[in-house]
Formats: sequence, structure tokens, C-alpha cells
Amino acid sequence: MRLILLPIIDLLNHSNEPNIGLRPMHDKVEDRGYVTITALRDIEADEQLTISYGPLSNIHCAQKYGMTLADEKQQ
Repeated sequence: MRLILLPIIDLLNHSNEPNIGLRPMHDKVEDRGYVTITALRDIEADEQLTISYGPLSNIHCAQKYGMTLADEKQQ
């Protein structure tokens, strides 16, 4: 398994209904990793981009990310 550092992506906030998806890819010819970013729906010009951190409990979110899912359905 390889790791990819994504210094800008880690600024994105979590949503249970994200508007973008991230997909790690590997170019076997160049032996390089990269990530594709795909819109999951139409995104308004001033809308914040969000991703899903996964199905996490509020306890896990508080411990790992310093936030809770107060406004969304808890996983």
C-alpha cells in the first residue's frame, strides 16, 4: 500500500451527503500515484466542497477530527 499526501484536500469538511468524491489512482507506466476529484452532483459557485470522512460515530469524530456531527444524522 502506498500513501499519498494531499495538503489541500485535508482542508475539506465532512458531510454525510458530500458533493465531491476522491479516488486514489496508480499509473503503472510512470509508477506514480494520484487522486481524481469528481463532482457527485451540481455544485453552486459559492458552495463549499465537502467529502465524507466515512461512517463515523460522534465520539470518533471528536477524538480524531475535533468535531461532531450535530447538524447531520449520526452514523
